[in-house]
Amino acid sequence: MIDPEILSFHLMLLNDRGRMTAYRRAIFETVQPGDVVLDVGTGSGILAIFACQAGAKRVYAIDRGEIIVLARELARANGLADRITFLKKDVKRLKLEEPVDVVTSELIAKAVLGQNMAELIGFCRDRFLKPAGKILPERVELHIAPVQNEIGYQQSRPPERNLYEIRFDPLQQLSINKPISSRIAAEALLDDGQTAYSYYAATASNSDTFQTKLTFLPKRKGMLHGFAGWFSAVLAKGIALTNEPPGTPSWDNLFFPLSESVEVEPGMSVEVDLRGRCDSQVQEFWIWNTTVRKADHLIASHKQSSFAGRILSMDAIRKASEGWRPAPNLNAKIAQLALGLMDQNASLRTIADRVQKEFPDNFVTVEDALIEVRKIAEQYGD
Repeated sequence: MIDPEILSFHLMLLNDRGRMTAYRRAIFETVQPGDVVLDVGTGSGILAIFACQAGAKRVYAIDRGEIIVLARELARANGLADRITFLKKDVKRLKLEEPVDVVTSELIAKAVLGQNMAELIGFCRDRFLKPAGKILPERVELHIAPVQNEIGYQQSRPPERNLYEIRFDPLQQLSINKPISSRIAAEALLDDGQTAYSYYAATASNSDTFQTKLTFLPKRKGMLHGFAGWFSAVLAKGIALTNEPPGTPSWDNLFFPLSESVEVEPGMSVEVDLRGRCDSQVQEFWIWNTTVRKADHLIASHKQSSFAGRILSMDAIRKASEGWRPAPNLNAKIAQLALGLMDQNASLRTIADRVQKEFPDNFVTVEDALIEVRKIAEQYGD
């Protein structure tokens, strides 16, 4: 079953005409008649369909989500079921019988990092792409600029104490260390954007990791509330796509709030030490340390990181240790029983009967057990 929110998300992407037009043009520029294409994170399958329209002989369309069911139906409705092979798999567990000429994806996050683009595309490049093969997008860059963004600044922190007579100090410490989505007006930028990170699909490592120091010189007087982040991409030769402020229907911007806003003016400098990383191990991680100066005089200094924005219990820290010796919990024991019966080719009803008998305190009826067993089977069964 496709989650209605997932369906709405993909409808939003499909209705973003600028995005879809750019991708279609890029695919027609990249895919040649007779090519074999691998589409990573196919979603609704739209890029796979574009590839067929461009002349692809065969497309392997990969996605881990249930949306692939809809993608398969769209391909069938457009007479392409025999040319697109849909695979509901983790791409790292994928085996193909042939190398591919082109790898396509829509894995660009609003500030580049966030969807493991480098790791997933790098894996496909190294494992499946022909030596002279092509990747779409070819290049993606992250841009950063200081901004006056009162709305995002307020959204990044809890209410003032005098509003409810409640101290929110513990919550504020977490919230100010978390970048948030925000639509930032172009006129909110206090200086031009600068490139913080460049991803080149053909040569990039399989991890989005970077560190850079950028210095900005405010062009006007204003309140520095933080930094805006956005991407610019070259999908194919001569075809660009960007979500520069104020963003697009599909992508807004990423806002890095300051711990405390700072009034700035021409003659001051704003330096940010920015670091980012994203892969399957650490997910999305940011550090943004900011220094504001006027000549040699220090005006403000802030040290922030998304690590400080995480809620970490002692139990979570214990489980993160390599020395942790995990024991199966109740959910694991239920899954072990269900998986063992799946190995014996038992039906869902038979598995649910056994699970209910073994765990009567957790499942009052067989129907209750059947709900849990179905979840296990959907996750691990074929």
